[in-house]
Amino acid sequence: MIVDRSGSMSGDKIVQARNAAKFIVENLNEGDKFNIISFAQDITTFRSEHVDYNIANEDAAITYINSLDAGGLTNISGAFSTAVPQFSVADTNTANIIIFFTDGEQTTGITDTDELIGYIDNLITQSEKQISVFTFGIGSSTNERLLTTIANNNNGICEFLADYELEEIITDFYLMIRNPVLLNTEVTFSPPIISELYPGQLPNLYKGQQMVLIGRYEEAAALTATITGNAYSSYVEYVYYPELSDTSNSQYQFLTKLWAKKKIEDLLIEYYLNMNNPGISDGIKQEIIDLSINYGVISPFTSFQGGEQDDTGNPLAFIETPNKVEEGNKLFFIKSIYPNPCSDIVEIVFEVKMPVNGLAYIRLIDSSGKVVYSDYKPVKGANIYRYLLDINELHNINNGLYYFLIEFNGEIIGDKIIILKSK
Repeated sequence: MIVDRSGSMSGDKIVQARNAAKFIVENLNEGDKFNIISFAQDITTFRSEHVDYNIANEDAAITYINSLDAGGLTNISGAFSTAVPQFSVADTNTANIIIFFTDGEQTTGITDTDELIGYIDNLITQSEKQISVFTFGIGSSTNERLLTTIANNNNGICEFLADYELEEIITDFYLMIRNPVLLNTEVTFSPPIISELYPGQLPNLYKGQQMVLIGRYEEAAALTATITGNAYSSYVEYVYYPELSDTSNSQYQFLTKLWAKKKIEDLLIEYYLNMNNPGISDGIKQEIIDLSINYGVISPFTSFQGGEQDDTGNPLAFIETPNKVEEGNKLFFIKSIYPNPCSDIVEIVFEVKMPVNGLAYIRLIDSSGKVVYSDYKPVKGANIYRYLLDINELHNINNGLYYFLIEFNGEIIGDKIIILKSK
């Protein structure tokens, strides 16, 4: 674990950080090795290297965690330069995991984001071990590009939390990853007729998770799919025999949308990695827009085109998002969606700028254009309105990218929302 104890973590956040860290230590498995790094401008460690989990080390770690107090600058590069080299002696069959949480941006050490990303990636390369980095940003002042990129580059996930969510989200997350089922996963096909397979980088699998792979082929044939990896220090192999259709089947047309959605997710990672290089990112953005329009899958750069709907009233067509209308010309606009990505309660704040009464109709749309949630909010004149949505009550949706629409007095506004359920 790498724990931020800089000055901005003072108050309830450092209390939650200590409680989350203690929960993880108290729930380690027999045979695990662990260490704890804490950082402000200075770096401290529980031990100089990974130690075995046992009662004596658990008690000592709890004492160390209880001593953590917030104060000082944020030296992220120093924290990783201390943590990563300790994995160089790790067993090749172990799940090597860094859990990193912070509430701020780097303010000392390496402060340039691109330089810091490259530095962390280089540290992991030099360790000659596969390390999964799971990053958690707390509050609204985190460096989203940094946390997202180092997680994506290193087979992890990134999640952004409200100030009060740290302890709950971290503990739920750890209960998931404490039992790795399949590590260093690879897939091969015989004959090798599958192309454009997504996700491009296969994830590790943990207890209770599933892996969905989707690709394309030009001609049907008898196919063997072999998935390999390490499970509990042993090599394992799973063999499947997918049946490929040789004709168009309307029953499975949703698969084309699923493929486009997965490809867009991979392309978005490349887009964000190259945001500082317009020569590359502009081309990736256009490819995402073309996929969205051609396959009817939402993206951050497209929106629904009015008028074209199916029998249930869901939109069929997508268009590239035009330049936003100036706020002064709008009847109302969304001020914030927080937290986003969201896992439990998300608050949508919108402002009505004119003295108009009525009902604001609220809809949540999935990537295929289907309405998965609807509600309304009474509006009484010019004011700021807040709408709370409990993600865990939406049992018919999965994690992913959605579009939040508000319709009021003949106008429709919307924004993207990423859902990452915690339960």
